[in-house]
Amino acid sequence: MIMNSDDRRILESLFLFPSGIPENSGWQIRSFRSGEVIYSPESFEKCLVVILQGRATAKSAFTGALLNSFKPGDVFGVAALFGETDYGSVITAKGDCRAAFFPEGYVISLIKSDPDAAVGYISFLSEKIRFLNRKVMMFTSGSAEGTLARFLLTEADENGLVTLHVPSVKLASLLNISRASLYRVMSVFEEDGAIKKDGKLITLTDPSKLKEYMGETL
Repeated sequence: MIMNSDDRRILESLFLFPSGIPENSGWQIRSFRSGEVIYSPESFEKCLVVILQGRATAKSAFTGALLNSFKPGDVFGVAALFGETDYGSVITAKGDCRAAFFPEGYVISLIKSDPDAAVGYISFLSEKIRFLNRKVMMFTSGSAEGTLARFLLTEADENGLVTLHVPSVKLASLLNISRASLYRVMSVFEEDGAIKKDGKLITLTDPSKLKEYMGETL
């Protein structure tokens, strides 16, 4: 296992290591080629995984819909820990990437030995629950405007940018609205100054207006 300075910086900021990275060989760093499957229902381990370099995407194993994307410092695999369960996603390397794998036993020993690590893990899970709640709200919004507005607000990064990774027809299906409604609402948002669309890149120019379409105010 070779850990460089960037790896250390990422891992030292991870919620599991408030007291620093323990010096032992209980975990591994692995490399993956672009397009290589990292996790799938047929092949997964009971590990918490941290992306160290490159990116990866998560798609539903049942529908192929894009669920999430991961950049350096992001974590996945939590659903594979603690108990016998199926894994419902396919995680694929998008470009060459490296990731750290922390087995269930290693995570348990950290939580037992360091209360701050336990609090960090609970906080991480709480944020995951909030993320899933936002997804549920997105899919249950009553109008096409509310559904698309919530999707854009949920998917935007810290710079207010959303990159569409799927064709419009698949996005409409994912949001449970018609393709015609998707085009119509996207045009309405642009005309209202709420967003600016350039191909697959969408910039949220006025998030407060999107909140209004959801029936909310900032």
